[in-house]
Formats: sequence, structure tokens, C-alpha cells
Amino acid sequence: MTDEHRTNDPDPGDRRSPTGPPPTGREADPARPLTRAERRAAEQAALERQADSSWQPSPSTGTLPVSRPRTAALPLPGAPTAGPPATGGAAGRVTARTTAVRADTGTGPAQDTVATAREQAPAGAAAWERVEVPTETPTPVPVSAWRERAARFALAQPAKGGATPPAEHAAPATPAVAAAAERPAAPAVAVGTVGPVTAPAATPLVAPTPTGAAPGALATPDAVAPLAAPGSGSATPFPTRRQLSHAARHVTRLGRGNAARLLLLTVVTALAVEMIRASGPLLDRAFSAGVVVAAGTALVTYAAPALAVTIIAARLPISGRVTLGAVLALVAWRLGLQGLGIAAGSEGTLGSARYGLGLGGTALAVATLVIVAGFVSGVRPVPGDDSPERVGGAWSPLANGRMVALGVALGVLGAAGVSLLYGTWDAYWRTGLLAWAGPLALGGLAVVAAWLLRRDTAAPGARGLWVLGPYLALGIMVFGNPSFVSAQTGLPLTVAAGGVAVAALLVGLTTVRGTARSSRPGGSAVLALLGRVADLVAMLAVTVVVFVLPGRTEEVDGFLSWALLICVVGLAVASTDAVVHALTRPARDIGWLRLAGASTAVGLGLILPLLVYQLDYDVPLPVPNAVVPVAVALVLALAGLRRTPPLPASAAGTAAAARVAPPSVRVALPVVAGVAVLAAGGVVVQSIDLPDDAPAAATSTEQGLVVLDWNLHYGVSATPSVELDQVAATIRGSGAQVVALQEVSRGWVLGGGVDMATYLARATDMEVVFVGAADRQFGNAILWDPASVTVADVSRLALPYGAGPQYRSAISATVTPVDGSDATWSEGVRVTSVHLQHRRENTPTRLDQLDALFAAEPVDGPFVLAGDLNAEPGWEEIDLVESQGLLSGQDDAGNADDLTSPATAPRHRIDWVFGSGLTFERFQVLDDVSSDHRPLVAVVRPGEEKEAAAPETTG
Repeated sequence: MTDEHRTNDPDPGDRRSPTGPPPTGREADPARPLTRAERRAAEQAALERQADSSWQPSPSTGTLPVSRPRTAALPLPGAPTAGPPATGGAAGRVTARTTAVRADTGTGPAQDTVATAREQAPAGAAAWERVEVPTETPTPVPVSAWRERAARFALAQPAKGGATPPAEHAAPATPAVAAAAERPAAPAVAVGTVGPVTAPAATPLVAPTPTGAAPGALATPDAVAPLAAPGSGSATPFPTRRQLSHAARHVTRLGRGNAARLLLLTVVTALAVEMIRASGPLLDRAFSAGVVVAAGTALVTYAAPALAVTIIAARLPISGRVTLGAVLALVAWRLGLQGLGIAAGSEGTLGSARYGLGLGGTALAVATLVIVAGFVSGVRPVPGDDSPERVGGAWSPLANGRMVALGVALGVLGAAGVSLLYGTWDAYWRTGLLAWAGPLALGGLAVVAAWLLRRDTAAPGARGLWVLGPYLALGIMVFGNPSFVSAQTGLPLTVAAGGVAVAALLVGLTTVRGTARSSRPGGSAVLALLGRVADLVAMLAVTVVVFVLPGRTEEVDGFLSWALLICVVGLAVASTDAVVHALTRPARDIGWLRLAGASTAVGLGLILPLLVYQLDYDVPLPVPNAVVPVAVALVLALAGLRRTPPLPASAAGTAAAARVAPPSVRVALPVVAGVAVLAAGGVVVQSIDLPDDAPAAATSTEQGLVVLDWNLHYGVSATPSVELDQVAATIRGSGAQVVALQEVSRGWVLGGGVDMATYLARATDMEVVFVGAADRQFGNAILWDPASVTVADVSRLALPYGAGPQYRSAISATVTPVDGSDATWSEGVRVTSVHLQHRRENTPTRLDQLDALFAAEPVDGPFVLAGDLNAEPGWEEIDLVESQGLLSGQDDAGNADDLTSPATAPRHRIDWVFGSGLTFERFQVLDDVSSDHRPLVAVVRPGEEKEAAAPETTG
């Protein structure tokens, strides 16, 4: 904006002075050269005009004043001056300016009412006497949240030079000023409203005299301190440049604070998700004592967060210091568990301690997550902001539900990214130096973010945090589980990792830009309702598609695979949006007692869906367990139907409205990009070979095919632990060319969420085929060494359910040695990996399953049947197998007394390797406790099989 005091005479000798008229007694001679003082004054006036071009919008309306009175260049009306003698008497030119500044109420724009009296002046009048001030109407400009907050903060800061001078130093007001003050202000149109709004009476601008100046001297700009409008609470209607600079720095600090809050919640959620995944293998130890004991242990563990919140925050406000203490406790506990796992090793000497402390750490993680979520949701006003908490007495600030939803969503997806960097086998279960990198990095970020926020006070926040429980259950089970995504869609793990990266970007974009229209002040109620109903429909539809359409054993590829991946990403976006709706509500006080209850609700809301889904495999539900995730999606969608109280139209465009929905794009973008980069890093990791630090594969001198059979118990050992490095080392050390596996997990929470099929294939330099059994995340697999054999004609078979409680399956493939030196192997060997029903009394079901298997895979030519038959020597199942012409390798070439289950103290022989049309050269039961079963190794070569031995009888 240019200075409004323009001269009509371009004469370079114009004696314009920023301090008023020329000194007394000096003639107004335009031809007289400027003095040094006058030149300096002209330069100062130019600088002031340049400064006028950077004015900010009005603090309550966002409108930019078109003109600002320069009191240094124009004497106030009625003020005594020592100007030159008037020439022309009444013909002298007099300019009277009255400026009325309307009170800043936050409901309409400020108005400048200018009254100008102009008379013709002689040509020789001084420049300051020829000032022309046009009457202009301010033009509204769009409000900027950043400028709004900066201006409101700046208004509350004392200006340089101290408080406003006493009233006795102020120049007296003229009748024209008084008349203007009594006149009502012109109607103004408030930003975001329709129609004029009547402004209160205006307050005249009064220029006090600088300290030490002679009476009647004009004030300089720095000394002007206009009186505040009634009820505005501000020291001046417009901030100075210095105040705006200070406000800009403060708003930058606020932005950094929001970034620290978002980062803190994201990292704490990632740590919590990792410990929740780790609780699955730990709870498996309780399953050995029965389903009731396991269920009770899980419920107690996830109800215990209330106790953790009580210990951390009892009778304390949820401030930055309390949050810092909770984060420090969680990080210390997590690092301690990492060290304890290394000390425990595979021997299990500290297994009991790891079991108890691990479940305790899970409860602490959930409690810390709820504390941080409550702290982040708090509404903290800008310091010095005097805007009322309620606009018009009908609206209160909304809690930062958007930031909570975004932080938790990014934490779930970030945990998936970290897991991908470790090949889906979490650092929690590793023992090398690399295992410390993840916990130290996440823990360090959490501590730094909490430390930056340590001075934040407690503030009203979001209630209804219970909704985080079902959301975490859905995230850990589905869209935050890349192993699940890969198994369910039939796509490689690298593609699933890319899907996680895309989900992170879309969740960040849609959450920040505001798909939750109900949380947008002044938003349309119709659009808000449509958005919430759309979430409901979308969540139910995509959940049904993801869990029902692929089936259990069918191979999924092509268009259906990509459609399922899109549905998973859509589920992440829709469920996050539902959480935004559910948590965007008026802020309320949240004390430690309320957070204790919320933490238990979150814990139980998280574990109940996962527990019921898994228990169906031991205690069948009356409906398919796919109903469980659909019900979770329904609960989330119904919670998202909650309608947020709308913002009144009178509050639109105010500072309160600008603060209701952080974080901004600038704050959220670095965290969103970081999570996406983690997932993209997982794509790179899955594309390269693992470091070859395992023992080299043994080379056998026998002429034949080395076959290994192993029930892996979804990777959980008796310690309990997940020791996939030991599993891979055992496979490589056996020299196996073909590996038949059962109970392979591909994303099961009880198995720690690891994709065992993909990880073991990469760790052993083998290739893999997989078939689901209980679901697409739990089944059988065949590994083979592509350097020595080829695989063709893969078939997947679903076995009869019978008496249950689990669906079972088998997978078969034709294996042919690469060299083909022996004509007998020209057509290859048919290898089958099978797992039969497990309950002792289910013999009729197992017999039906064997009949179905032999009907689909008749014994014709070289044939190997390997797997967990859940039947011991002499049982009807073994008689049926041998009646098909199959011979037990252990009875033929090994020690018939070797037992296979459980691995630590075997009591049963239920794992078998049978053959037909070949000879067993060697058979061995390996002493390995990486699973609850021991592995079997057989070396077979072409030749006629021996006659099956007579079945043993048990007395």
C-alpha cells in the first residue's frame, strides 16, 4: 500500500516534513533548496511509506486496511501548530481528518471513517497544507489462519517503549473528532456472514505527545498508542512490525509444537504396535495350559493399562512432564526387553521372565499410547489470545481429534514400515546388533519429541478415546499388516509394501485436507452426513470383500489381486476418517482417572476382536470368524456417525475457527513422508538378498533327493520366542533340496505378524509355494532349491472340515532334479505337504481327509507324503496310508523310537515321511527346539520301495 498523503505539486523543492508544518517564521518558498534536516526528514518519510506496504489483516476479520493515518505527517485536527501565516484568509486550505477505529469484537471488519473538508488554496501554499485524503472503503481479503493467529498474539504484547502515556499528555479532541466519535459506524459485512452487521460506537484515534516534547508538538509514529476499543482486550487495533515479527516467531514455535506432538504420537503408536504384535507369541505359552487360561491371560494383560496409568499419572494433570515420564518408562522397558531377549537366547533360561515382563510391557505400551493421545488432543490457546472460549456462548473449541487420528494411523503404518525393513520379522525377536537399531531410533525420537513438549500444560482434550481400540485391532490385523496383505491378495510382499506406502500418503492427505467435513467449522451439514455415511458403507463393503472373496485355499491373481489391494488401502483411509469424526468433539477436561478408564477400554477393544478371531480355531464360533473384522468395521463406522456441534456462522473466519483442526499440511507432511519412506525402504529390502550369515548348506554324498519335513507352529518356540534365523540355519544345514512345512504363518498375530514363507525363502535362497488352511494366513508350504530341482504342476487341496475345529489343507508339486542324470527321475517325484485335524478323538475326520487326499493325489510313481498327521504308530490313519503302498521312512531307515512332539521333551510321534516308488537311504529326527515339533530329514533315491512293515499294535 502506498502512503495516502500525496502532493499535487511535483516541485522538487517541496518542503514536506514528517513532523508537521515548517518552523515558525519561515516562508513557504517552493524554490528554496532543501536543508540537510529536511532531506533526512524526506528520506525518513520514504522509509515509512515503504513500511506501510507490509500491513497485516485485521486480527478478527482478516481484512487489510486500505489506509492508515500517518500522524507524523499530518497534524491532528485542533492541535496547536506553528504554521506559516495564512494567506488568503478564508481561502486558505484546511484539511480536517477524523479517524474512528471500530472496536475489535471479532464479528466484523474495522472501518476507517474519513471526513475531508477542502477549500481552494493559493498556489504558494506549503506541501503539508495541500494534503488530499480520499475516502476509501476497505476491501475484504481471505482470512489466513497463520496471519490471524500472529495478529491476535501480537496485539496482546506490549509495544516497545512501554505502556500508553498518561491521558494528560494527549492532544485535545476537536469538535469534529467528537462528532465523528458519536456517529454510528457504517454497516460492515463480516467474513463468513451474510448481510450487514452493526458495529459498536467507534473510538477516536488520539495521538499522545511524546515525553519531553513541548505542549502541542506532534507525536511521532513510534510514540502513537491509540486507545483500545472497548472489550477488545488489545493494546492497539493494529500490531506494529516488531510485534508481527515476534508473533511470527511464536507461531513458528507453535507449528514446531504441533509437529512434535504429531511425531510423538506416531512414534509411540509404532512402539505400542510392535509390542502388541509381540504379545501374540507370548500368549501362545498360555495356550499350552488351555484355551480358558490363554483367554484369561490376554484379558488381564489388556485390562492392566488402567493400573499403569494410575501408577504414572495418579492425581496429576496430563501435562508435558507427565507425558515425558510415561514415554521414558516405555522406552526403558522396551530396551530392557531387547536385552533380556538376547540374554535368554534359545535356551529359555530367562523365558519366564521374558514372558511376564513382555506382557507387562504390552500393558504399559497401551497406557502410554492413551496418555499421549489424550495429551495431544488437548486444545492449547495461543498465549496472549483474548478471544473467548465460546463464540456467542454457543460454541466451544473442538479437541484435536484430527491430529490424534492422523498420529495413530501413521504410527500403525510406520510400524508396518519398520517391520518391512526387518523382513517382517520384528527386531523384538532378533539378537544381533541390527536388532537394536529400530528400538533405539524409535525410542530416541519419542524421548526427544516428549522433551520438547515438557513445558506444555494440561488442556481440555478429546473424550471417546475408546475408539482407538477397534481401530488398532483392524490396523494390526489388516491394513497395517503387510504379511496379511500379501497373503490375502496373492501379491508379492514387495507390492504389499508399496500398498502400505500409498496408504500412508492417502491417509495423510485426506486427514489433513479434511475429508471429515463435520469437523470443519461452518461446513455443510449435508456434506458432513454424506461423508459419515460414505465411511460406513465403504468400511463394511471393503471389509467383506477382503475377508470373504479370496477364500482360503484358492489361488488369487490378476485383477482380483489388485482389487483386493485397493480395498485394503481404502479400508485404511475410511477407518481413519471415521476416527476423525468420532474424536472431533468439544474439548473437555480429561484427568488421569478418565484416562485410566479409557486405557482399559482401548486395551479390551483391541484384544477382544483379535482373541475371538483366533479362538475360533479351537472353539468354533456359530458364525464364520470373518464376521469379527466386519463387526469391528461396523463399530468404527457407527462411532464415526457422531455429529460434531456445528460452528455458528458468527464465528467463521475468527481466530477460534482457525485453530480447531490442526495439524496443517506443513506440519504433517514431514511425518507422512517419513512413514511412506519407511514403507518404500521395505520395498527395497524385499528386493535384495539377505546377508549370507547363516551356515552354508550341507552337501550330501548320497545319491538322492534330500527332503525335510517340519511343523513350524507359526514360528513360535517354547521359550517363547520367534527364532526364524535358527529355523533357516537348520534348513540350510540339513542340505535339504525340498522342504515340506506345516503351520506356516503369513501375518497371524499369534505368530508375531511375520510372513514366514517369504522370509524363509529369502533366508535359504529357495523358492516357495503356499496354501492357506485355517485361513489365508495359516497353512502349508513347499520350499525348493532352484539350483538343484525344478517344481511344476502345483496343486492346492482343501480337506474336509469334519468335526473341526480347523479347516485343513494339502499342497502338492512335482519335483524334478535339474541334472536329470537318472532316467527313473525323468518324470519327477510327487511331493505333498499335509496337516490333518489335531484333536485325538477326531480319527473319523482324519480318515475322511486322507481319503480326499488320495482321491485327488493318487499314488502313482515316485511319491513322497510328508506332514503332521496327528496320528501315532498303530492308529487307523497310519494303516490307511500304508494301505496305499506308502512306506514310513523312519521305520525303514531311521530309529522308530524317536519322538517328534513336543520339541523340548517329546512324548508323541505324530510327524511322518512316507514314500512310494523310491528307496530311503537315510532318515533322522533333528534335535531342534525352534518350534514345538522336531524336524525330520530323509534322503530318497530312485528304486523299488521295500514292502511295508506290519503295523504295530499298542496294548
